[in-house]
Amino acid sequence: REIVEGLAPSPAAAEPAAAPGPRQRSGRSATEASVSGGETASLEILRGWLRDQRLAKYLPVFIDEGYDDLLILAEVEPDEIDALVQKCAMPMGHRKMFERGLESIRSKHLQSQAELKQLLKGRLDVA
Repeated sequence: REIVEGLAPSPAAAEPAAAPGPRQRSGRSATEASVSGGETASLEILRGWLRDQRLAKYLPVFIDEGYDDLLILAEVEPDEIDALVQKCAMPMGHRKMFERGLESIRSKHLQSQAELKQLLKGRLDVA
């Protein structure tokens, strides 16, 4: 499966956030509710990406901190990376794997944006 497919904004991202459900009111954290049921495609892609990076154990922290989509991760700033790494208590080796993975996502994201611009330019030239 291509990572690029996970970089398209998810339709769910455009919808307003729903009010907390009964599971969250019953003492379960937002992470437990998000991970256990009703997962979105973007969350599944993130889960797979973290697994590929051998960083799957950090998924709950990523979700709690709002990093539940690869598109969001593709656009994080260095200070956000530092804060997330600290929050996850990642050892240096895991941080390196995370940063290398981010570079790969960013590269593919930029490539897909360039391809889209080229495609749109071609259509505009024809019209």
